[in-house]
Amino acid sequence: MERVQTREALMIPINYPVMAHMVEKFDYSFLLEPSALAFAFAKPTIEPSWQALYHPMQREVWISILITVLLVYGILLLMMQGTYSDGSGAWVVLKQVVGTLLDEAIPGELPRNNSTRVVLTVWLIFAFIVGTVYRSNLTASLTAPKYPPRPETLADLVDMGIT
Repeated sequence: MERVQTREALMIPINYPVMAHMVEKFDYSFLLEPSALAFAFAKPTIEPSWQALYHPMQREVWISILITVLLVYGILLLMMQGTYSDGSGAWVVLKQVVGTLLDEAIPGELPRNNSTRVVLTVWLIFAFIVGTVYRSNLTASLTAPKYPPRPETLADLVDMGIT
């Protein structure tokens, strides 16, 4: 029993009666014989990881967001070419594109050209939608985490490959 509690063993065969205070600590599966022989599993835990920030969206979504950021950055850089005489235009455009995606305010003054305003408005709407979806999916995945499946039958136990 102590090896399961200290997580040295994933499961142990036991000949032990199922008692209420033990149900809180162990996950009893099923009886193999009419006696009180059962398997006790350690309750599954989820390891904290930086990947929890990545998992609310699939890899294809992240790749498409990156492509969209690069595309909008290139378009706005071409449209605002010559606006900044001191050469800081690329940095300002980068702060506008990435900053709005991260819910930051637009730095400096807004562009005066109507076509640039339209592109920036479409980008702001896109950033709002992506940010809202990401935050809601992150909240849902952290509130109700997905635990690894628990074996219910002998076939499931064999499929796990535990020796």
